[in-house]
Order: sequence, then C-alpha cells, then structure tokens
Amino acid sequence: MFSRLLARDLRRGHDGRAEAVLAWAVQGAADWYAHDRKTPPAPVSVDAATEGWRQREDPLAGFLNQLEHSEGSAVLVDDLNHEFAALLAAMGRRQWGASTFLERLLQHRAIKRGGACRPGRTRTLSAVSRPARLRAIAPPAAQPMVVWGLRWRA
Repeated sequence: MFSRLLARDLRRGHDGRAEAVLAWAVQGAADWYAHDRKTPPAPVSVDAATEGWRQREDPLAGFLNQLEHSEGSAVLVDDLNHEFAALLAAMGRRQWGASTFLERLLQHRAIKRGGACRPGRTRTLSAVSRPARLRAIAPPAAQPMVVWGLRWRA
C-alpha cells in the first residue's frame, strides 16, 4: 500500500524524500517490535564506517591509540598536552587549552571504556611512562600532574 502511494507521488513529480524518511522510520519501528523492543546491533559495515569517521574527525580518538590502560602506571599531563598539541598542529587544527584537553580526555569514550583513569600528582616518577621522543627531556622536578591508569604504548 505504502509503496503504491510513493510510486504515485513520484509520478506526480514529488521527489519522495519525505516518504522515504517515513518508510525508513516505519521499517525501523517494525524491526524494533519484532526484536522484543530492543535495538538490534549495528551491521559490521556501519560500525567500521563509524570508527573510521571517529578516527578522522575526533583528534582524541586517533591520539588515544598511542596510549593503553595500565593499572599502577601514570603519564605526565605535560607530556599528554605536548604530544596532543603536536598532533593538532600536524592536522592543521587549532590548539586546545590545557584544561579543555584534560577534561575531554578524561570524558572520552575510549578512556571510560578501558578502565579507571584519574588525574593526580606523584612524588616519584617510577610509575610514570613517557613517550619515546620526550624521554630525553627532564620531567618537572616538583610533584607533577599525572593521569593514573594510562601508559604510552612501546
């Protein structure tokens, strides 16, 4: 019935966009009810496309590939800021403020999904992981700000 009405409107010169959206919504509702009112998982192709888009458009998503969750380890906030600023510069993007960066980092889905991460200070650098290119630079002498629960990938 619905497709017959859509065909009629298309013959009359209507572009069918509104009808197509309505058909999509009705089909989605029918699928939802057919699956006991639970949203079925997204197709693999949709998940892959979404992840690809996130990697391109979310600079934090790509940046976080350099880090991994590690209980008992920490990374220097200064190192995080330095490396992320370098990434943004390479992408031709505007720099973020330090507090904005730290807030977005701690709220990012990849950080929340991976485990407990929390900002803090450390008196000793024994648990601190640093990116290879910054290891030669002396870390701050005083109790530096760190994010516990992360380390740089080797």
